[in-house]
Amino acid sequence: MPRFKSIYSFALCLSLVPHAITFAQKDQKTIRQLIVRERLSDIADQIPANIRKVEDPTVRVFLQLRVATLLWSERDENFTAQAKALTIAALADLDSQRDLVPKLYADLFRRDLLALLEANAPDLAKRYARDSDVGGITLAYSTLNVKGQEGLAIELLNRELGNGLVLDSTITFFLYRLEKQNPMMLPEALSVLLSAEERRVGTIPVQVLFWLVDLYLRPSNQPEIKRRFLSAAVLATAGSYTLSDANQVEQSYNLLQAILPEVKSLLPSLYPQAAGQLTSLMSRVSSTRSEREKIAERIAGSEDPLSQTISEARSANDPNLKDELFLEASQLAMKQGKLRLSFELAMSVLSDSRKKWREQVLSQIVDTAIAKKDGDLAGTIIARIESPLTR
Repeated sequence: MPRFKSIYSFALCLSLVPHAITFAQKDQKTIRQLIVRERLSDIADQIPANIRKVEDPTVRVFLQLRVATLLWSERDENFTAQAKALTIAALADLDSQRDLVPKLYADLFRRDLLALLEANAPDLAKRYARDSDVGGITLAYSTLNVKGQEGLAIELLNRELGNGLVLDSTITFFLYRLEKQNPMMLPEALSVLLSAEERRVGTIPVQVLFWLVDLYLRPSNQPEIKRRFLSAAVLATAGSYTLSDANQVEQSYNLLQAILPEVKSLLPSLYPQAAGQLTSLMSRVSSTRSEREKIAERIAGSEDPLSQTISEARSANDPNLKDELFLEASQLAMKQGKLRLSFELAMSVLSDSRKKWREQVLSQIVDTAIAKKDGDLAGTIIARIESPLTR
């Protein structure tokens, strides 16, 4: 019964946010704000005591996290003490009940709780952070969950880059999430990444640079940010003629081929170097590329591109090509509304090098399934996503 009452109270507190927006009409704005403020005061006074009565530690920490997030978001000193208390209590719960909270949830909760402290009480964040909490961009990504803290998220990302972080595909999650929440902050984040690469070549690996081409070379971007990106990309591939790994050769080739037209128009002084690097790689690109081009022609000429792509994936001998085709087929199926087929095709991707892309596609399928109110399928797919960041 206490657990039910706490959950019910929590649901009630969440319902206040829409009310605040709906009621904020010009003629009643002040009155409605006072009502909402009064309700938040009730929440701050009453709900924490109810949450403490919840027996399940996973549910208890979840409720503490959500109510603390709500109270911190008000930026009001009257709620600060209670928000701090809830956040610290949740962290203490995670430590004392570590054997009772599934590791996946414990990691997610701890990350979000530390992000709240980073945004609202940095000194406390330092006190409660552990060495195992630091690394990657997970804290920066989690900080995007805190209203209005996109700037702090970029600052945390920059801090990790200064500590030697080498980026991987998860940076794309961060950038697209940032763009969705606050598109005006995206140029700053893109500049921060380039600054790190300019200080230390290799911070953004060649493959990641290729994944970021579209973000950096958008027509709406300032020419300066484009030039910096192109310069970084040409420099990153300068030693490609010494590469012996076929995948690295192909990644350098793909990047140079993608940027060469822009280099010619925006950085003509670097064009001879970029063109020369691309030419030196042409003879070394694996036969898989020519086979891939033939496959693309067959898919483009097919009356049923999805079936053709699936057929090509199943018959491909090269493991990387097979995975690439299964990912393409999964995305085609998703666009056609065939979500279960899309899920099955994505799960056919087996190589570790494509795992993060598979998880990104699975995340997209989940979003689509939720939009279509297919909770069963969404739940099934979520259970197969390994990365806590993606989940």
